Amino acid sequence: MSREKLDKFQGKQFIINVYIVLKRHYPDFNDLLANIPDHRNRSTYQVAEIIMAGLSMFIFKRRSRNQADCGASGNFEINHITLFGMRLP
Repeated sequence: MSREKLDKFQGKQFIINVYIVLKRHYPDFNDLLANIPDHRNRSTYQVAEIIMAGLSMFIFKRRSRNQADCGASGNFEINHITLFGMRLP
């Protein structure tokens, strides 16, 4: 297996492990996030989506939102929505 394929495989395994940990230890994680009050006047994104984006930035070791944008491909966004049920802000 080439190094590139191995890196892609390990990346997929990592995100699956994050999903498993969240679902196993916090089965109502999305509900917990949805119950956080939103005191903003204008809200383009739900509070849950913003918190999940911050958590994703921490997990994937992105230093800024800009770095997270540059590192995300179209497939990443689709997979994020599929796994976590939330858009990327």
